[in-house]
Amino acid sequence: MDEKLLKSFGITVDRDSCPFPVLNVKNSAGSARISLYGGHVLTYAPAGERPVLWMSSKSRYEIGKAIRGGVPVCWPWFGPAAQPGLPAHGFARTAMWEFSTARKLAGDATQIVLSLDDSQCDPALCTIKFHLELSVTVGKILELELRAVNTGKSTEKYQAALHTYFDVSEAEKISIHGLDKLHYTDKAPGFAGNQAIQNGDLEIDREIDRVFCPAPGGVTISDPVFRRSIRVEKCGSRSTVVWNPWIAKSQAMPDFGDNEYHRMLCVECANVFEDTRTVQPGEMTVMTQKISVEKWD
Repeated sequence: MDEKLLKSFGITVDRDSCPFPVLNVKNSAGSARISLYGGHVLTYAPAGERPVLWMSSKSRYEIGKAIRGGVPVCWPWFGPAAQPGLPAHGFARTAMWEFSTARKLAGDATQIVLSLDDSQCDPALCTIKFHLELSVTVGKILELELRAVNTGKSTEKYQAALHTYFDVSEAEKISIHGLDKLHYTDKAPGFAGNQAIQNGDLEIDREIDRVFCPAPGGVTISDPVFRRSIRVEKCGSRSTVVWNPWIAKSQAMPDFGDNEYHRMLCVECANVFEDTRTVQPGEMTVMTQKISVEKWD
């Protein structure tokens, strides 16, 4: 990376706080920290506002371990792997991505593009030929675009998720709009595999692990304590995942504080279940997520 060039875009490289490079992006509209490890957006906030993304205080910043919080990139599968011994949620979130380009956009936004292909991945985990690009635009809104190209000679099936962790005041007091009357698969303990229909706004009062599909529209997280709404819009995705681990699972995860479930909520733009993508050689899939914040008077 040409660090002198990056500085001209308002980007500095932090090589000290983690065992891998982190790009610090700051402009008049917003700021973010983006890890090359995992192609992972760690933090984001509009200028002068509180954080939008949540990070666990127990997160492990270690090569070979997934980072807990921010926006992990789950690819090319979601959830448990089909083959024993492979990591949950794919290998992209624990691979070292490369910096490709940076540019200034309208509204003083800054765009960074990271890339990953099969030559950069552990061959024990990756048996397919591919090229990924993650475009991150930091400004008044946060926009992420994940592009996946099948560079091999065989048809492949891709699942993906931008597994976004949002910072909320108290999970029990927020509400999630935009999922009413949608079908979902419940993956929470005691309900695993159950099919149901959402009735009204979704509220958090226990462990929530739901995959809504088809769910092509966006959702809004309303937070009466922080007095703001977070709008999550998407394109190229017909599935949405909502997750909060609640008490028992929080206590069981070593990289998650026992009581941190109060302060977070995952709403994930995804291609999962019947939204899994079949990709022919040379073809590309594109999934985009836009995150904006509206303050209440």
